[in-house]
Amino acid sequence: MMRQRYILFLFGTITLIGAMVYMEGYVNIQFILCETPKCGTTQWRNLMLIMDGHLEGYEAGPEDNIVLSKSHNFMWTKFDLENQTHVNNISERLRQYFKIMTTRDPLERLVSAYRDKLETDRDPYYYNVSKRIHKSANPESPPGLASFNEFIDYILSTENRRWLDPHWKPYSELCDPCNIDYDHIARMETLYDDAEVITRNIAIARDRIYNATGHEGLQERRNELFHEYFLKLPIAKRDAIFRYYKDQYDMFDYDYPDFISDSNFHSNE
Repeated sequence: MMRQRYILFLFGTITLIGAMVYMEGYVNIQFILCETPKCGTTQWRNLMLIMDGHLEGYEAGPEDNIVLSKSHNFMWTKFDLENQTHVNNISERLRQYFKIMTTRDPLERLVSAYRDKLETDRDPYYYNVSKRIHKSANPESPPGLASFNEFIDYILSTENRRWLDPHWKPYSELCDPCNIDYDHIARMETLYDDAEVITRNIAIARDRIYNATGHEGLQERRNELFHEYFLKLPIAKRDAIFRYYKDQYDMFDYDYPDFISDSNFHSNE
């Protein structure tokens, strides 16, 4: 039996995709996953490491997870997009493998990204990003971390969404769903149901997918935090940030948030 091999963390379709991994080896385990940050990426990589025998549980945090992923050839950097043979290998897998993309409510994802990356000083890189956002919003104020209000202003001031950080960049800029025909969109909100579809196409136990991503019982708390952060914003700003991500709601058929004031926005209900 061939040993499972995990090859990449992709930064390109052939030109550019946001974040992709693929797994191959067994006949029934051939899939491509476009990982969108704040949609269970660490847990999905943990699942792959567990299946390959490099983890005994779901204990690897984001930093260790990335190190392990690199050491076991998860990262797309092994491929040279200037090399036609490598490009052909990418194209073949995109045609033949079961393709999955992960999503969650777009604005809920913003809250998660802010809380994880900018509200604390846990990560030195994002600690500095947070301080720069705060300083830009308040040049005369003492040093500090960005407020959620300042974070939203920062996003709204970025006209070209391609330049946003991957943790708050729109899905369409990360995974190129208009040009890649994904076989399944896995939502964080309905992952257990999505696992039913995924396990019919790749040989991973349904409970293993759901447990690896670790979301059971968390949806209610996520909804509370979502409303808690957004209801502190001025109404006009809520509408503005929704408008900024509205195409993502439409593209992936998410219900519009109930705190949006403009009735014209609710045409998808």
